[in-house]
Amino acid sequence: MSLASCAALLVAASAAAALLPWHRSASALEVVALVGLLACLSRVQFEIGPGAALPTQLALVPMFFVLPAATVPLVATAGYVVGGLADVACRRAHPDRLFVVVAYSWHALGPALVLSLAGDREPRWSDWPLYLAALAAQLAFDAAAVLARDVLALGVPVRELAPFVGWAYAVDVALAPVGLLAAFASASYPYAFLLVLPVGALLALFARDRRRRIDAAIELAGAFRHANREARIDALTGVGNRLAWHEELEALRPGRAELDVPVSMILVDLDELKRTNDTRGHGVGDSLLRAAASVLLASVRSPDLVARIGGDEFGILLRGVDESGCADSVARLEAAIASHPGAEGVPLSIAIGHASCPPAASVHEAQHEADSKMYAYKRQAEMRSAWAELATRPSRARARARSGR
Repeated sequence: MSLASCAALLVAASAAAALLPWHRSASALEVVALVGLLACLSRVQFEIGPGAALPTQLALVPMFFVLPAATVPLVATAGYVVGGLADVACRRAHPDRLFVVVAYSWHALGPALVLSLAGDREPRWSDWPLYLAALAAQLAFDAAAVLARDVLALGVPVRELAPFVGWAYAVDVALAPVGLLAAFASASYPYAFLLVLPVGALLALFARDRRRRIDAAIELAGAFRHANREARIDALTGVGNRLAWHEELEALRPGRAELDVPVSMILVDLDELKRTNDTRGHGVGDSLLRAAASVLLASVRSPDLVARIGGDEFGILLRGVDESGCADSVARLEAAIASHPGAEGVPLSIAIGHASCPPAASVHEAQHEADSKMYAYKRQAEMRSAWAELATRPSRARARARSGR
């Protein structure tokens, strides 16, 4: 698309120079000076509104009063290319970028048509309606180029593009009178259009300072977001921490957010963590916690919140999951735990409780219900373990009786 736009622009600019009438001439030195001026200004890019703008209007407007207006699209193209070559030479841009740069000159065709057909008049204040028409033609041709390139070819929605284009056009409109004053001065004093250079230099300084401030603000915002994330992550397991869990529950409180979808939660208690820490050391206990967190993360969806909410306790919050879906998640989790090899020779064992809202009246009630189920599960597992141990242990009395026979 850039290559096609570039070729079409060169054809149109060449046709304008060949077919439109010339009513003045210019020296080669004036052409070189204006090309250099536009090249310098095209390298000054400053952020404004949601996008960026170039102060090239300071050079483009004087071009129409120093050169034959019909030649301005070609001369402006040369200025943009020279400015783009500097970035290519410094390896800040790919050579293909020059095709995009050439297409910048579409906006020069509109004023070239208006001012050439008007006879390339010397600048005078009484022609202000003509200058407004030239400016309107510039914006219209540029808008047509943007519409063809970004909207029709690239599919960018107009509502997304409008704020960027609007601010750029506002800059062109604001700088056009300054360029016109330079053109008036050039009618009496050759090369007076170079007086816009200090204005361009000042804009370059402002642009650099503004870019530095924006970069610093972006860096600070990134650091804040990183610190904000780190404050809500459990350092040992990499899942959410107690703060993240409570903030998520707080966001679901009635009055703070509407519960238009079901919410379920699963509470998990890691068995034998204290005994593992006491007998095998905290390093093994930490490995057990990390293994449990990994299994929990792998057993739920990526949007679900998994958090370590206590020393050996984890919570899982499932938005948009009802009772049936929660039961399925619990079944997957239990199967994953049962098939897990454990950590450093210690088997992975958990107690699980779960509940959903609805039927619970609130997520806090669901948490209380899941907590009760988890501890009931844990007590039952402890009782089963104790009975199993008693059943497999031979009676001392029977052992003594057998030895006395």
